[in-house]
Amino acid sequence: MTMTNKKMLAILLASVGKTQADAAEILRKFPQSLNMTINKNNLRVCDLLTVCDAFNISIDFKDSSNNVVLSLSANNRNQPGAREV
Repeated sequence: MTMTNKKMLAILLASVGKTQADAAEILRKFPQSLNMTINKNNLRVCDLLTVCDAFNISIDFKDSSNNVVLSLSANNRNQPGAREV
């Protein structure tokens, strides 16, 4: 199943009670600019990971058999008092 940037970001943000405007602030973009990027399906992976990291969201990518093939965990770089290991 292919998922557009718009659907993917909407699901991620809804899971933590955040809005697209919150994501735009994290990415240091104007909300309208982020909206245009999302509507063109041009969201960069690094931007997605930045948003996930900021909101402490982990992502599991699964194959068609529902087996996890890649798991990306938030590392909490943006959390106060957090440190890298």
